[in-house]
Amino acid sequence: MTPNQLTTSNQKLEKKYKKLVNIYDIIPSFWIDARSTSSIQPLARFVTNEIKHILDHLPKVLEVCLQMGKVIIQWNEEHTNKPMVSWETFEKLCAKNTNLKCFLGDQSNMKKHYQVVAQTLYEGGNVLYFENLEFMVMDANWFCHEILGSLLAFDESYCAALGLMC
Repeated sequence: MTPNQLTTSNQKLEKKYKKLVNIYDIIPSFWIDARSTSSIQPLARFVTNEIKHILDHLPKVLEVCLQMGKVIIQWNEEHTNKPMVSWETFEKLCAKNTNLKCFLGDQSNMKKHYQVVAQTLYEGGNVLYFENLEFMVMDANWFCHEILGSLLAFDESYCAALGLMC
């Protein structure tokens, strides 16, 4: 297959499967001839540059999330009666973090950046975050003990009131 045939084939696949698969325009197609090591050079350069780009940004993301973790701890200490917040409140907390502003740079897509931070904090166990909800649980410990605990702690009188055999 020639490079032109590869491009044509990619375009056909994009049209056919665009509703099922995300095909990113930023990733170029590479023509590699197994008989020539020099044909691998463009792909090797691309992969090397992408890895460098990821590594350049990774520590900043982790640093921002560590700082936001501290902000959340402080929030929980100051607002013991507010274990849950609206998404808007979380965005305001993120906006106060100057390192987050410096890291993100591109101010046009702040909501997406905030979602990445929220997802990372969720994966670290700092918050409970679900993208389709308009709120976040800032105190995961409260949620587990108070909400889930009450759901799991059926006593006999509660079960009897529901007509269940416990």
